[in-house]
Amino acid sequence: MKMESCSFESTPLLRVAEKQYKYSTSHLQDAPTKSSPGDGVCSNHCCNQRHNNEVEQEQNQACSLSVSTGEEDSDPVEASSGATKGNASVMQTALNVAKTCMGTGTLALPYAASQGGYICSTLGFILMALWNLYCVDRMLQCNHLLHTINRLQQVRKLPRRTQSTSDDDDDESSSVDISNFIPSRTSTFGKVIWTAIGSVGLACYEIIMIVLLLGIIIAYEDASMSFISKTNLTSGSKKTDALWVALAIIPLSCAPNISFLSKFSALGVGAIFLTFLVIFAYGIIVGVDEPRTLNSASAEILHNSLWPRSATGLANWFGVAAFSFGVVPITYNIQESMKEPELMVEATRIGLNIVMVTYLVISNGVSVLFSKITGEKGFQDDVLRYLPDTWISELIRLTMACVVLFTTAPILVVCCGEMIEKRYFGSSYEHATYCRLLSRASICIITTSVSVYVPGFVLIIGVIGCCCVAVTSFILPTLCFILLSWKKDALQIVSIESNEQGHKKLASIGSFEYFMLVFGILSVFISSYLTVHNAFIAK
Repeated sequence: MKMESCSFESTPLLRVAEKQYKYSTSHLQDAPTKSSPGDGVCSNHCCNQRHNNEVEQEQNQACSLSVSTGEEDSDPVEASSGATKGNASVMQTALNVAKTCMGTGTLALPYAASQGGYICSTLGFILMALWNLYCVDRMLQCNHLLHTINRLQQVRKLPRRTQSTSDDDDDESSSVDISNFIPSRTSTFGKVIWTAIGSVGLACYEIIMIVLLLGIIIAYEDASMSFISKTNLTSGSKKTDALWVALAIIPLSCAPNISFLSKFSALGVGAIFLTFLVIFAYGIIVGVDEPRTLNSASAEILHNSLWPRSATGLANWFGVAAFSFGVVPITYNIQESMKEPELMVEATRIGLNIVMVTYLVISNGVSVLFSKITGEKGFQDDVLRYLPDTWISELIRLTMACVVLFTTAPILVVCCGEMIEKRYFGSSYEHATYCRLLSRASICIITTSVSVYVPGFVLIIGVIGCCCVAVTSFILPTLCFILLSWKKDALQIVSIESNEQGHKKLASIGSFEYFMLVFGILSVFISSYLTVHNAFIAK
């Protein structure tokens, strides 16, 4: 799967939704079928002599604690992808990673820097990039472990067929390949979660993804209403503006095919670039017009903005930063686009470095330039709210509103609708046109109604980042890696992978993995509580 074919605009979470949808609909036959008890292990010719020899050989190998599964498999990085390798080079993949992260959510970065403090924000973005890189590596290791566990389970299953019928009956349930029971429309990340945590974990993951998509739709609808409210097109009533927003999104969301929206992906990238060009220009102009006033008035403000304003401010920064990166959940989809999938970590490192530097310039640079305008409180909303009421600013707001309403929001609604329809109503449900129209129109109406009452775009972004994005990016990869490593060790087979054979050695579980898991859980729970309290209770 090429990344270029899915190059829709906007945020990393839009990529998550879109990639999950593309992957699930293009891999309907990914899971093994259950046509016979020996599926994936042996054929109906299990009684011939050749197979008995193979069984005996596998049994001897399984008894050894210092060997692998005997027969050399292909590189797990390639084999586990389940798809043909793409053509993207390392640099192209790095740029795709950077493009995936940067989107409409960047408008909240100055708010994040203002709340988190310049010093903590700077150090935080560096650590956030490293954290995402670490979790991407854990995701790749999970894929490797998943492939290894499937092979080791097959090794354990083969010798049992040489035992007595009673023994076979007793151990049949323990020797069944669990990959046969993974839902057929499950993405690679979903398969990792299912194998590590089970069906409950997969169900929780799907619920988190649906809540995540609904939250992003609400946030973006609120952002579009905020953009429109500062233009001449506003009705003066937020509820009336919300009605027009819903009427704009519903037709595109209910269309049977929205692939034509990919042609407008460049519009989103261009709109973001033009927006920040205007923002920086305006900040510089203000500094040139009133240099002495700006310097004298801003010195104390800048000094007081070096550190987080409060624990809630630091939590808001964490949520926005987690939302603005969000590359971890789509690791496998990006990897499939690469010509050399084994270089995924290197490509991600380059891409995250580009994102980190860009975010530092945008967040701290805009905050410093606008310090005279925002005052001691700093940014309290997205940066477009602080632009003057000129025709250029109005054009920027209208452009961003159009990008959200006619590209980003419809794609998110379709992805959310498809997840609900195909996961919970069966394959025949996708052919029911009236059900598709009803479900997607309902999503638009419900989310637009909720967006009228939400406190603001940046606050919702912070809540989503803490409650959903951080869970899928920081907790699940590390947790699955630990659990899969335990499962692999429980099989009592030691895998030997030498560099000469072209294999990578599996990372062992150390105290650092447990530390990162505990740190991630504490960060998510504390920041989620503070951001939710600040957004919905304190406000």
